[in-house]
Amino acid sequence: MKLISMKRIAAAVLTGLAVNILPLTAMAGVDDYEFQLLQQEVKQSDGATIAVKLVDKRTGQAVPDAVIFAQRVDMRPRGWR
Repeated sequence: MKLISMKRIAAAVLTGLAVNILPLTAMAGVDDYEFQLLQQEVKQSDGATIAVKLVDKRTGQAVPDAVIFAQRVDMRPRGWR
């Protein structure tokens, strides 16, 4: 066989393995995680910072290196003053 054909066969095999194996590693759902507050009291202001950690409820461990962004966190309905 030619070298190019071997490379194509190897690429096809690796792609097939990746397509079949990778979905098995991502089995967590949104209900498997929860936010936990790191501080009990937060001063009310427009620019308040809230410290939380993301916890995997299946293991009880914090998710390492989780980065969480939120632009709007309040309990009021939109448009309410």
